[in-house]
Amino acid sequence: MKEHNRKWETVLTATMLAVAIAITVTMFYRDVYAQALVGEAEVELEDKLAVLRKAIADYKAEHFDHAGVVTSDGYGLKTDDEEAALVFKDQMMLFTSEHGAVSYVLTGSCNLGPYIAEEDWPVNPANGKGTVVADVSVTDDRAARVASGKNEGWKIYPRAGVIFADDGDNLSK
Repeated sequence: MKEHNRKWETVLTATMLAVAIAITVTMFYRDVYAQALVGEAEVELEDKLAVLRKAIADYKAEHFDHAGVVTSDGYGLKTDDEEAALVFKDQMMLFTSEHGAVSYVLTGSCNLGPYIAEEDWPVNPANGKGTVVADVSVTDDRAARVASGKNEGWKIYPRAGVIFADDGDNLSK
């Protein structure tokens, strides 16, 4: 009878060990998979920011070192944050004159750009939003680090010429 109990103890111990190993392996692979997803999201975010930052640099190079803050008719600086965000997107996605006037079609005067070749505005992979908020008051790129508090896709500081991913509470990268 004792030998019969030892067999059951051995079977039970082996079963518990197998369950423990299965749980450990599952947790390990779940963590590795989660880290891989975070890594992919980070890479995608960096890729999107690279596209946006290159577009801003290209725009500045062709527009008297302005980063897309002029009015949509090309004259005067934007002073309203909401308008600046809309004009900035237009100036990146459409044809522009050297003064920043925008056009949906290539014309004699609007012969620069578009600076973002994608059909749609890039979406922030961290929060799935492509919206843009602007802060035209900041002119120094070193001071441009305040999140919008609105969980938008991107935050542009057009006078400083910088853009960040914006999740509302934090600016990324």
